[in-house]
Amino acid sequence: MPILTKLAGSLQLSPKTIRRLLYVYIGFFGLLYVLQQGHLIQEPHLSLEAPALAQLRSPLSIDLNLLLIFGGLSLIPFKWPSRMMAGWVVLGTSEGLVRITANLTLAQLPAILVFLLQMGSSIWLVYLLATISGRLTDHLKFGHSNFYVINWWTSLLPLLKRSGWLLILVCLTNLITRACLT
Repeated sequence: MPILTKLAGSLQLSPKTIRRLLYVYIGFFGLLYVLQQGHLIQEPHLSLEAPALAQLRSPLSIDLNLLLIFGGLSLIPFKWPSRMMAGWVVLGTSEGLVRITANLTLAQLPAILVFLLQMGSSIWLVYLLATISGRLTDHLKFGHSNFYVINWWTSLLPLLKRSGWLLILVCLTNLITRACLT
C-alpha cells in the first residue's frame, strides 16, 4: 500500500496507526451499513441540481469552518488535535459510502459519481489542512518568542505559497459538488 505509506509520511503517522484507522473506518462503515439494512437509519436519495447562488451558502460555510478550525488547531503546539479532527471528518465519509449503497441504481449513477467526487475532495481538503497544520506545529515547536502569532503567520505564508493553489482548487471542487447535490 504505497499510497497509505505516503499519507502516513505526510501526516507523520506510523503505518500501524494508519492500519488501525483503516480498521476503525471499515468497522464504522459496516456498523452503519447494518443499521441501514435493518432500517434503523434512513439514507436520503441523492439528486443533482445546477448550483444556484443561494445553494452555495451552506457548502461555503462548511469549507470556511473547516479552514478556521484547522487554522485554530494549528495555533496549538500539539499535532494530535488536528489529526483527531481529520480522523473525524474522514470517518464521516463512511456514512457517505452507506448512502451510496442505499442509492445504488443506474438512474442514480450521475449523482453517485458527483457524490464520490465530493467525498474525495472533502478527504483531500482535510488531508491538506492536516499536513499544513502539522508542518506549522513542527516549525513553531521550538520557537521561544513572545510573538507566537506573528511567527505562526510568517510560517503559514510559505506553506500557503507552496500548496495554496491546490487548496483553492480542492475547496472550489468541494464547494461546487456540495452545491450540486441536494
